[in-house]
Amino acid sequence: MTSTGSAHAPTQGKLRQTLLPPLRHLLTNQRVETWARQAGHRWRNRVYTPVITLLACILQHLEGTGTRALEDSLALQDGSLANVPRDGHDFCAARRRLPVRVFQQALRCLGEAAQHAQADFWHGLRVRQVDGTTLTVPRTDANLATLGAATNPHGSSRLPVVRLVLLVTAGAVLDLAFGPYRVGEMRLFLILLARLPAGGILVGDALFGSYLAAALLVHRGSHLLCARHKGRTPNPIRRLGRGDTLHLWCRPRAQHILLPHLLATLPKTLEVREIRRTVHRQGYRDYALVVWTTLLDPQAYPADEVAALYLRRWYIELDLRTLKHRHGLQRLRTQTPPAVVREIYSAVLAFNAVRVLMAQTGQPVRALSHERARALLVGVAAQMSAAPAAELPERFRLLLRLLGQACWEARERPPEPRAAVHKPQRYPFLTRSRKSWRAKHHVA
Repeated sequence: MTSTGSAHAPTQGKLRQTLLPPLRHLLTNQRVETWARQAGHRWRNRVYTPVITLLACILQHLEGTGTRALEDSLALQDGSLANVPRDGHDFCAARRRLPVRVFQQALRCLGEAAQHAQADFWHGLRVRQVDGTTLTVPRTDANLATLGAATNPHGSSRLPVVRLVLLVTAGAVLDLAFGPYRVGEMRLFLILLARLPAGGILVGDALFGSYLAAALLVHRGSHLLCARHKGRTPNPIRRLGRGDTLHLWCRPRAQHILLPHLLATLPKTLEVREIRRTVHRQGYRDYALVVWTTLLDPQAYPADEVAALYLRRWYIELDLRTLKHRHGLQRLRTQTPPAVVREIYSAVLAFNAVRVLMAQTGQPVRALSHERARALLVGVAAQMSAAPAAELPERFRLLLRLLGQACWEARERPPEPRAAVHKPQRYPFLTRSRKSWRAKHHVA
């Protein structure tokens, strides 16, 4: 795979036709190669072109396999690859060569395609959700020095940690920002805010209910909806209705804000609406919900509908769980920070690949099962790889029809005990580095 020459042309053509055919109308050869050239990337005539590398990264996180298993599956597509070593090094080297900008453009392409196929509007405003999480990566010297570890009063974490913030719309990830653990979610959110299109409403948890976030969104022509932050002192100025009050936020001091240089462009005061409602759910205890929003008109935006919109924020928590448990973000595998960046983008691209096809079915994305859709995509993609070109349109329509029938239904069942059935592992938890363990026990 590492040699050059025209002998790779048949293999390249075969892999381009057989790798994820359902996505080829979005991630075309010309489009991906244009992104690579715009990023200043130049490549030799080898098997892993930018198109094949990008599709292979997506396929790896769709199937949930390692690099060796991925190269085995590529060898099944083209028998000529069976004569070369399949130890994962060729794919890892190709992924390392591909610019991050290509991953970013592909993520934006799939996110906009899902948004175009099934837009999420509420009272004429495009709904976007934001939330953050943390990811663990292998403990290597490079990852530990660049990313850092999580700390608490009991000590630091064993593995390095990456902080990730996602911007989700129409069930797909539109943009993301990540950094070392020491970088807070608000700073990463401000990076996304600078790239956020004007208009719409952003739904987030209490962490994003700051004066800086609300004022910047209003300044850009957007709106904010978030839970009440317990640390803010209430300052009501007018009652708008039952459980509906208008509050006045004052601009904080420069030493109390994340980016003080932004204060000069923001107003001294900001009016924010506080809505209080009691949430009733069958089988659960009632709880009080308090949200803040910059939608100040109670007639155009009724309080009950605003509270119901905030309750939809839980969908992004389910998306984060899906990304971690189904697409490999629970624990990353790469050993260096540049590879960690590409692995994160690859996993999110695999997530978006499933969501864009779910959106193209015409059914609500949130009513479909992501896991069933992922399994259908992998299975039908393998069949389309071996099918004649004349049958591909019909098989793609069959895929969309099957995806539209993969409904997710909430099951009514009694409470279950929060206890594990299986026995715990017999191996203790490793609390030190492997290098220090070997230095102590190998000598003994």
